Amino acid sequence: MLIERYPREQWPAHANLAEMARFWLSRHAVFRELSATTKEIAAQFRGALLKGLVRHLDDEENLIVPLILDRGEEALGVAHHGG
Repeated sequence: MLIERYPREQWPAHANLAEMARFWLSRHAVFRELSATTKEIAAQFRGALLKGLVRHLDDEENLIVPLILDRGEEALGVAHHGG
């Protein structure tokens, strides 16, 4: 394996590997940073999505369903006894 032939400790001083090693190590650092940022954004999105879903369900339960029931009772001629 290459890692056995060229241990990481030798990369910075190696005549042929130093520049390439710095480049790829910096790319890996960027990928790790992007990964962390993506995870953070996804967590924020999940939180906003769940908050919106809870609000939507609350609105349905407290506003829309009672309105539908009231109109249904009116259409059927049933007296509303509200609670």
